[in-house]
Amino acid sequence: MAKDNRNIAITAQSSEGLLIRIIDYRSGRELTKFTIPGLYTTNFDQICQTNPDLLLLAGSNTIYLLNTLTRQITREFQVSSDDWFSYRPQPPISFAEDENLLVAMCPEAVNIWEVNSAKLLHQFPLRDVNTEDELGSLDARGSYAVYNIRLRNTMQLVDAKIDKEINKIEVNFPGKSAGSVFIKEVKMTSLDQLVMIPSSRDNLLLYDVSGNLVRELPNSKMTQGLHRLQITDDGKKVVTVDLFKICILDLETGKVERCLRNPIMRFRICPL
Repeated sequence: MAKDNRNIAITAQSSEGLLIRIIDYRSGRELTKFTIPGLYTTNFDQICQTNPDLLLLAGSNTIYLLNTLTRQITREFQVSSDDWFSYRPQPPISFAEDENLLVAMCPEAVNIWEVNSAKLLHQFPLRDVNTEDELGSLDARGSYAVYNIRLRNTMQLVDAKIDKEINKIEVNFPGKSAGSVFIKEVKMTSLDQLVMIPSSRDNLLLYDVSGNLVRELPNSKMTQGLHRLQITDDGKKVVTVDLFKICILDLETGKVERCLRNPIMRFRICPL
């Protein structure tokens, strides 16, 4: 969604390539529609907050930055030398430093690029990553980026601005037997806190960047799917979907507000 909280991007594969539609979701009016020929392996799109005419596209061995006005790809970021590589199910990528940097978990390393030049600035090597499955998760806010490799219980925190790994946080799951639960997803808040989502999708854990457990949030519930959890810009609340309910969890108090309990509705939470 664009910064104006109106325009959204929708992409879909067609026989001719990648179909892109920009829609005013409040009015339902389609603002633009076009196809990028030959682009078939994209499963992620994000409108840039600093320039709503730019659309980030990912899913294959290359990440693209597309200008929706000129309909031209302006920058390319190489993820893998393997032409057949594709992310499953969703690319662990994120902007950092007010969209001046792009951070992505790649098959062999976590890469940091300068967005304007598409120059690769730094790589944090990864080992023993199963590229046939989901690589893991990654998120960034400000200069911080956090990531974890799938099936492991470690969160790696880096400062993307100075290209330095600053912490490695081992996660324990209270009340869970060893190996029964792993880190499903990690999120970074604007308050420099880390939200850890377990594979059981309950009991969120909140950490600070020093690796201290701030609090456990046992009231959280969510249904499996893309964009399981999103964090408000002020870093104080998370929004999830639990079957037919939208849940708003206060990270400070642990209180949950549930709404929209219409059983005929289905939801997908999109990035804020």
